[in-house]
Amino acid sequence: MNTWFQSDFHFFHANIIRYCHRPFKDVYEMNKEIIRRHNERVKQEDTIFFLGDFGFFASKNASIRGEGEPYNPEELLNQMNGKQWYFIQGNHDKASNKFKPKTDTIIMNQNGIRIQLIHDSQYAKIDYDLILCGHHHNVWKVKELFYNGQIRLIINCSCDVWNFYPIKLDEILAIYYRWKKERSAIKKWEHPKILNDLNK
Repeated sequence: MNTWFQSDFHFFHANIIRYCHRPFKDVYEMNKEIIRRHNERVKQEDTIFFLGDFGFFASKNASIRGEGEPYNPEELLNQMNGKQWYFIQGNHDKASNKFKPKTDTIIMNQNGIRIQLIHDSQYAKIDYDLILCGHHHNVWKVKELFYNGQIRLIINCSCDVWNFYPIKLDEILAIYYRWKKERSAIKKWEHPKILNDLNK
């Protein structure tokens, strides 16, 4: 069994294709390909943490503007592999959008590493060793949080920066350990090489 992280599918949100330069001709191609790539990596017995903005629901009239369409979240989830899903509420996940998770933060402890899962990195806390977020789409993959002389790594799990594939926990930890090693060898005002490598 593996653990995966994903964020920002924006199912049925036509304008996100334009906003984030997604390589799809329409929402139907986008939805189908996101589901296909999810199932390519995730198995039925796996666990998924989804960090917000699952879909974009709107009336038929509003769909003309590209800001969502009527849809059933369960119909999409039934097409996707995974035994256990954990959802964090994104800024588009609300009752009017037919999908509203109950929590905006999950805290994990993995091999002694305390990990904060949130949607928007503006709510990242220095209290945790590693922060995973979504929300920022194709802007960056990794960045650092500086506060009161401390530095933490933030990893963006938005599908836009991972070629619409989920990220495995082992991959997340490999990034974290490399960052820790590089960070310990340089001055606080210097940039670890991994930031440049992943944000190309």
